[in-house]
Amino acid sequence: MKRRHEVKQRPIGSSVITRPHPGGLGDCGPGNEARTVLPLFDGQRLRLAREHLGVTQRGLADAMAGRLTPAALSQFEKGDAKPSPGTLAELAAATGLPVRFFARDPAVDDVGSVEGFFRSLRSTGVRHRRQHRAQAELVRLVTMALERYVKLPKHDVPRIPMRPGSSRTEVEAAAAQVRAEWNLPKGPVTHVIRCIERHGVVVCRMLLQSGTVDAFSVPFTDRPVIVLGRDKDRADRSRWDCSHELGHLVMHQPDPVRSRYLEDQANWFAAEFLLPFREVAGQLRNARRRLRASVEDHVHTRMESPGTYPARTGGDAGDARPRDPTAQPVRDLGWPARQ
Repeated sequence: MKRRHEVKQRPIGSSVITRPHPGGLGDCGPGNEARTVLPLFDGQRLRLAREHLGVTQRGLADAMAGRLTPAALSQFEKGDAKPSPGTLAELAAATGLPVRFFARDPAVDDVGSVEGFFRSLRSTGVRHRRQHRAQAELVRLVTMALERYVKLPKHDVPRIPMRPGSSRTEVEAAAAQVRAEWNLPKGPVTHVIRCIERHGVVVCRMLLQSGTVDAFSVPFTDRPVIVLGRDKDRADRSRWDCSHELGHLVMHQPDPVRSRYLEDQANWFAAEFLLPFREVAGQLRNARRRLRASVEDHVHTRMESPGTYPARTGGDAGDARPRDPTAQPVRDLGWPARQ
């Protein structure tokens, strides 16, 4: 007769992991499956399961009621030891993943050493970076499994490496080269995510639950992954974020120091990829003149050049401060002045 097991849930940070009953699962279905999986046990899969929950080895050991030590988990993850079938079944229950997830797949290469692109190392803690990267790797694994049944677009993102001192002109030339190789028509990219996915990059959305990460990417050699946060749910922001991460995939390798130049270059790339300046320069000048005329008509006065418009507050001329004369009228019209 099978023993009944109760499963308790325990929140750790923003994640929830399950705690198996101390009686163990060795004589149940999961235990039998664990015995089959054990010869193919992959410690990197255990690390991935733990990190995607955002918990430490100590946290996972505590959630298992002390039946495992952090040191034992470390040995499992490094491949220095293997768990027993019962322990493997308990690890599966604790992480909420099927036992077979922990089996090595010979058809899928190990990518544990591939790091991701995050906007700021200072504002994104190590634990959160590892959690986000693990989520991207899970997306990759699902994609690799789907490719056994579905033909996906070939990965053909060009590699155009940039130096720390590369100029904006060089970066914009790289963006133009990508547009040319992908045969994009003139003008703005109409559907950024679809365009990038057609060239073999996996793009997904998920709640990142982070105030410092809007998006990130991991340059897996077989299937690069771009993750867009849906916390803010803004289409214009997603277009920019996706193009920014594409810039990293095209030009950069992950930098452990997270140098500022990476972000500047990715921003330059995104701007030129989304809307090449030379193609719209004339239209922008005409639009600026029309906007200026509209604002002047709205306020019934002629607008002076930015920085020379005196403050009309009844004070002396010395009270004037440099300002953009169109900023407040534009805000009054309901348009974002910064854009």
